[in-house]
Amino acid sequence: MNLRQSQKPDKALLLIFALYICFRLYAFYMLPRQGYMLGFDAAQYMRDAHCSILSTCLYTDRPFFYPLFIKLCLYNYKLISFSQCLISMLGWGFLAYCVNLHMQSKLIARMAFAFILLYSCAAYLILWDVKILTESLSISFLLMFIGFYLLALQFGFSKLNLAGLVIFAFLLVSVRDGNAYFVLLSGIATLIASFFSNSVSKKAALILLTAFLLIFLLDNLTINLGLRWFEPMSDLLANRMVNDPSLSQYFLQHGMPNILQQIQTVQGTFGGYPVLLGNPTAKAWFIAHGRSVYLHYLLSHPAYLLDIYLNPVFWHDLFLAPSLVYAYATYGLGISGNLPGAYILTYYFNSLSQFINISATVITVILALMGLIAYFDHLPVIQKDKSLLFAELLIALSILVLAALVWLSEPMENMRHQLNNHLQIVIGIILFSFKSLDYAKSNLSLLNKEKK
Repeated sequence: MNLRQSQKPDKALLLIFALYICFRLYAFYMLPRQGYMLGFDAAQYMRDAHCSILSTCLYTDRPFFYPLFIKLCLYNYKLISFSQCLISMLGWGFLAYCVNLHMQSKLIARMAFAFILLYSCAAYLILWDVKILTESLSISFLLMFIGFYLLALQFGFSKLNLAGLVIFAFLLVSVRDGNAYFVLLSGIATLIASFFSNSVSKKAALILLTAFLLIFLLDNLTINLGLRWFEPMSDLLANRMVNDPSLSQYFLQHGMPNILQQIQTVQGTFGGYPVLLGNPTAKAWFIAHGRSVYLHYLLSHPAYLLDIYLNPVFWHDLFLAPSLVYAYATYGLGISGNLPGAYILTYYFNSLSQFINISATVITVILALMGLIAYFDHLPVIQKDKSLLFAELLIALSILVLAALVWLSEPMENMRHQLNNHLQIVIGIILFSFKSLDYAKSNLSLLNKEKK
């Protein structure tokens, strides 16, 4: 615990958070509502929400929490969207406060707190609050999870912090299947960290890893029971087979019925699923052997995995997700680059939010460069405090693994399904930058005191 944490709560943070809430509520009020139900996913969530609480469809068709969330909101769109907005504000506020606690300098702590809240107002993030999709809750639960991890590193893995990590890990996985890999990697990283740092006890690390592994296995059980992997995997492999003859030949050699001609006639991202639905023989083979054959292909073709990290499109989509996600998030909401005069208020909000997005991104890059300089200037001092460096390691290493998993298993790898991975990059840069600046300022203050 640093000296600043033993002082009275900073009233400036309450003022900043109050202003933040006012802006977010204003933004929520100004967002258009048409088109919120566009797309197959939204209709599926609403349909599953009407299943009985004891029905298997609630737990197998999709990750169960979002349909349950809709049920708890009484199927009322206004209540659903407002609840998503409220949880989002709490998530970003909680993360900002947890980062704030890691800073020695009150000025840097306030800057970090304000900057995180500023970044959360970007259009490509808040637009999800008015959509019947899982993005808003998935982001919020990710923020809560990282926040509790930071609290545990700062104050120890107490029962409260362990409970918070397990609860939000469960919610994170229950709202989207892909998050299960992040949770499992977090448990593994925590166990590894326990061998190198006294701030992470081996007992706590083993408890977390066990809990995260159980959550991961439970999610995979419901995935297999509901065949939730079948649609995205068939679409993805159909796209890859059209553009990769070696992949298509590998599948044919391992017994897949020849459906390549039908796949080539279907245009768009979602071509494989309808083809397999129309061919019972191919569907049965794919369900029985598709995933195992694909896994064998990846393991026997390491160059295929390496090509992912050498592919500029992979890095472009990961780092520039805002522009791609913004285009998807605005679909059907009546927002575009050139709005008619009738939408002047919406246009004003959109322009303001995009300005925040652009300015926050530029500031993040500047902070990262400043943080890098401060990091190397004060490297011996920074190495003494390893708690936040473990958080950095967790976030940085998991990004490379998770982004590759999304790329290898999702037909929408360059759209909204990469959003959480992108946010991990942003949060990692923010943590690194402000903590490095904090070290620099704190040590500069000490040097000035010694000179006096």
